[in-house]
Amino acid sequence: MGIFKDAKANTASADAQKAAQAGQTVFVARFNYPATHHGLSGQIADWSVQIQAVESAGWRVEHFSVAADTKGRPEAYVMFRRH
Repeated sequence: MGIFKDAKANTASADAQKAAQAGQTVFVARFNYPATHHGLSGQIADWSVQIQAVESAGWRVEHFSVAADTKGRPEAYVMFRRH
C-alpha cells in the first residue's frame, strides 16, 4: 500500500477500535475520494482498504452511501455494526 492509503487505513482502524472499546455497537465513518484516483469505473482502492481495516477490527458494513463534498467529489459514508 501507499503511504496515504496506509495512513487512512490505520486511522479508520484506530477509530473503530476506540468505538468498540467505548462500547459502541454502531460506528459511522466518512471516507474521502482519493486525490490520485483516475475517475474511471473500477475499484476505489482507498475505500476498499479502509473498509477492510474497520472490518478487521470486528465491525461489519451495515449501510453504505455516497454524497458529494463541497467541491463535488464523492465521499462515502459507511455505517458499521458490531453484534
